[in-house]
Amino acid sequence: MLRSFGRLNFIKRTMSLKVEHDAKNRKFVLSGVPDAYLEYDVLPDNNLDLLHTFVSPEHRGKGYAAIIVKGAFDYARENGLKVVPTCTYIATYLKKYPAESDLLRANL
Repeated sequence: MLRSFGRLNFIKRTMSLKVEHDAKNRKFVLSGVPDAYLEYDVLPDNNLDLLHTFVSPEHRGKGYAAIIVKGAFDYARENGLKVVPTCTYIATYLKKYPAESDLLRANL
């Protein structure tokens, strides 16, 4: 029987990561991972415009962008906000997690 310890290690590693909201700089950042963030802007009528996701090259391919976006969507849900997906990565995220689409602002 083969076991996937690599996947288990990934799950353990990502569970310890926290998305922090840096309201002053309008970013969601991934604690412990330098240069991993999602920039946003606050629009009228309770809309959160997710502008740009960035993960430094040495940290790409580890699922960090999805973790940050999930944190931003959780924040929007908890605060009664709708999301404007300006960042192109958001479309990729929503293909994998279509249940989050309920947070998209109408008329997109």
